[in-house]
Amino acid sequence: MSEALLEAIMQLFALLTDVKHATAETGRQKVAEYLSAQFNAEYVGRFLERYDYYLNRFHGSIENYEQQTSDNLSNMEAICQQINQEIDLDAKVLNTFLNYILKAEISTEEERFVDSLANYLRIPANDYWAMKGFVLQQPLDIVDKGRLLLINGRPDKPHPDIKHI
Repeated sequence: MSEALLEAIMQLFALLTDVKHATAETGRQKVAEYLSAQFNAEYVGRFLERYDYYLNRFHGSIENYEQQTSDNLSNMEAICQQINQEIDLDAKVLNTFLNYILKAEISTEEERFVDSLANYLRIPANDYWAMKGFVLQQPLDIVDKGRLLLINGRPDKPHPDIKHI
């Protein structure tokens, strides 16, 4: 993974961090976990510093939250355009961001940001909605249950359309 891509990913993580609801520290921990799974300690520290920089840059002042949200959507679009010019990106990156915001309740702004991110990264709509449902919903709430495979030790299926082992 190139440093330019990592820089863009740190910017996107910072944009997706919900500082209004005091989740910045949780977000930083998730970024550290993501980096630790990919890189050595030197890179983790270096890119966490970049994440902190972008977090302050994008969310330094939250007096005008609506204006900041609009500015951040514009920033996200510009970052995604740069990424699209440099590399051929697949849905795995978007999945990383969906898991990043995964928590009990997702705010409307967070959902709008991730929906926009998928659009800006040119993720096919069917793939995105299936992935979003899989990450953010319970299996029985997913519309296209025929695409699910449930592996557990139980003898019965929770739904007739779900494949079951």
